[in-house]
Amino acid sequence: MEKIFCIHCDKENEYYTKEVTKTIMVRGEPCKVEIKKCFCCECNSNVFVYSVERENQKIIFDAYKRKKGLMTGQEIINLRKKYGLTQTQLAKLIYCGEKNIARYENGAIQEKSINLLLKLVDSNPEQFGLSNKNEIKQTSFFYYSLETEYKEGITILCKEINSVEVKKENTSKYKIHNETNERYSSKGGKLLTC
Repeated sequence: MEKIFCIHCDKENEYYTKEVTKTIMVRGEPCKVEIKKCFCCECNSNVFVYSVERENQKIIFDAYKRKKGLMTGQEIINLRKKYGLTQTQLAKLIYCGEKNIARYENGAIQEKSINLLLKLVDSNPEQFGLSNKNEIKQTSFFYYSLETEYKEGITILCKEINSVEVKKENTSKYKIHNETNERYSSKGGKLLTC
């Protein structure tokens, strides 16, 4: 059995794990989860084990994602495997950073707009240039149509999502945002909110 340093015993001891049900707040939402807690075999004090806490974090964030209708890390991995995509290829499809895909797969909570794009890839793979043979089409036409059609669609989608979020915020923040838009627009600029 593995050993871990116990601060109460002031030495390394073996530890045991116990499953506990807890309600944990994530972004203001209560999430009921079953996580593992580690205890010293000698004094029964709670001890910190990094690998166990890392798994607990994934469990907690996945519970929040399910509650909010977001894809879990495993669902994103399954999506990539289903179409034979690397993290880089998936990131290019949805105009997202490659490292972000890795973070989402490891438990980080993605934005609603990213989640919507991931679900669109899964529900309409042919629209993203994915074939039934689980591979991405590597043609210049494919990348041209991504550049022209999807980039525009993603911008519109982000604007719609952000407009819903702005309505939820208080009025003063909306006024400041609106005044900034008007000032910028009067100089001939176009302010994107995404």
